Amino acid sequence: MKVLVITWRDLRHSRSGGEERFLHEICSRLVDRGVNVTMLCCGGEGLPSEENRDGITIHRVGSLYTFFPRVPLAYKRLARRDSFDVVIENITAVPVFTPLYVGSRLTAIEHHITDHIFFEELPAPLGAVAWLAERSIPLFYRSVPFLTVSASTRAELEQMGLYVRSVVHNGIDDTLLMSDSGENFDTNTSDDGHRLLYLGRVRRHKHIDDVVSVVKRLRGEFPNLQLDVAGTGDHLGELRTLVTEWGLNDRVTFHGFVDKPTKRRLLAQADLFCIASRKEGWGITVIEANAQGTPVVGYDVPGLRDSVIDGETGVLCKPSVESMTNAVRELLQNDKLRQSLGENARNHAEEYTWSQASDTFHTAVFGDRNWNEEEKRDASERVN
Repeated sequence: MKVLVITWRDLRHSRSGGEERFLHEICSRLVDRGVNVTMLCCGGEGLPSEENRDGITIHRVGSLYTFFPRVPLAYKRLARRDSFDVVIENITAVPVFTPLYVGSRLTAIEHHITDHIFFEELPAPLGAVAWLAERSIPLFYRSVPFLTVSASTRAELEQMGLYVRSVVHNGIDDTLLMSDSGENFDTNTSDDGHRLLYLGRVRRHKHIDDVVSVVKRLRGEFPNLQLDVAGTGDHLGELRTLVTEWGLNDRVTFHGFVDKPTKRRLLAQADLFCIASRKEGWGITVIEANAQGTPVVGYDVPGLRDSVIDGETGVLCKPSVESMTNAVRELLQNDKLRQSLGENARNHAEEYTWSQASDTFHTAVFGDRNWNEEEKRDASERVN
């Protein structure tokens, strides 16, 4: 079985995130099952045009933005060399319109509909072009089966008239669930104060400034309150400036990119994991925090309402600084409740492994390779 995966970035790209982690974990496990996997993605600084990682043959063409127009020719070149049984397009915000040149062997993956986030991250003209490209997906993909990672995204896709064959939840690194690794992390005590954590990409649409605002509002009530920010991204400079302007340099620590042991330590030492995105596909870091017994405070938005069980593994609140401040305050003041949420969170995290995700993905894509005419007709009727 030969599979081609077309995606904007691969895991080694400097701007990779949860989607790229999902693809790499799934594809490497497909290789373990004997599937021949080729990946077509954009290039990046210091990345070779071709390499093999974990059994995946990776071809890189163009740059972050020139990749899109180069995909059709790059695909044809690869297709002449290899006869692919299945082609998978991972749509990262903007599609590459594979139905125009791939044919019936196609499956699409959509983690979340980007929508208004385009205008937060891009200049207005580029944001408008990207938004229009995303809104055109139903016109070109009406006969393509989709996979997604959450019920929220499934509902959005179906509202657009698209057919979703399966929801494939993200997994987490198995080492985060190991309790006998020999590592001994000193979790928080009252002497050390309280620690909040954000871990992930530092992008404008993640609204990490909301979490910083929570620290600003609560510093008088919790004299030793600290916030750890782990991750990199193009909003890091602005965030550092904001922290300095608000006089919070003694309260906020920027760790940058962290390795796995440091990541696990930060997750274990945090009292609460805070995430202020207005939209997520799923939120892998939510489950990673849960795996260390750390409850989550997040906004009640698509994606997060799938990964956070409100009142059981964390708290969902209205998307506002005031609401998040109130939720954080309540949990920091109630050790018993916070501990109960953490225990539930740990148990919840055990349900999400990459092996399980790979099994679901394999069944969805290869269990019945022929998307029957009835399914195609139903999807077409939803669009029309």
